Amino acid sequence: YDYNAYTNLINKSLPSESPVIYGLHPNAEVGFLTSKAEGLFEVMLRLEVGSSSGGGETGGATSIVRDTLVDITKRCPSKFDLLDLTDRVKEKVVDSDGPYCVVVAQECTRLNALLEYITFTLDELQKGLNGQLNMSQPMEDLSSALGVNEVPGRNPFHQTSWEKLAWPSKKSLSSWFNDLLLRRTQLLNWFNLVLPFSIWLPGLINPTALLTAIKQVTARKNKLPLDGMSLDTHVTRMYRVNSAIQNGVYPEDGIFVHGLLLEGARWTDEEESADDT
Repeated sequence: YDYNAYTNLINKSLPSESPVIYGLHPNAEVGFLTSKAEGLFEVMLRLEVGSSSGGGETGGATSIVRDTLVDITKRCPSKFDLLDLTDRVKEKVVDSDGPYCVVVAQECTRLNALLEYITFTLDELQKGLNGQLNMSQPMEDLSSALGVNEVPGRNPFHQTSWEKLAWPSKKSLSSWFNDLLLRRTQLLNWFNLVLPFSIWLPGLINPTALLTAIKQVTARKNKLPLDGMSLDTHVTRMYRVNSAIQNGVYPEDGIFVHGLLLEGARWTDEEESADDT
């Protein structure tokens, strides 16, 4: 037999490899292929960035890094005044909505830590590019991430990581930073410790804290043990956040939230529901 005969025999007679053969769940192949695709696109992106711009490999990449650095530094928001917030939270912590105030303080503290770290690393990299500091490995890692529009820390081998202080995300750096600004805007609107009529739940770094606060507030209101509280979710007919704001009414128990995603399905509207009946 020659090589082609052996190849044909393998292709025709032997079963194709699958996760089940190795004792794995069939979905393991989905994760494997997803990981391979992400790795391939990452390599393509790095090659494209390295060969872009007229200044050659180094010049083109450095130009992209500088532009990204200037843009993020310019748009990076200021931190919250935690001293003022902490004083006001202490006064309201024993009120019926005290747990919600604690959630605001915790979220602002986490976001402040992230903003402080972002500002520090960007300033350090700027000085390194200007020759004021020697380029360290963390600065090189940050420069590499900015050059390919990647959130610093997405690469587990990088020493500069914004992700360790942030929320789980797979977005590119530009989309991720816009997400950061939206999260800060929500907290800024909540900074007066007045509960919004609807909260963007995925916009919190630790949404579990808010869900716990809902149970605490309900337990206080109804004088029930916290251990007996559980969450029950209902879908409203409000399609926009402004609908909750215009109504100006909180639910009897719990709060309105938005921003949750439903994959592979959708809610029927009133007309479709009427047709089904």
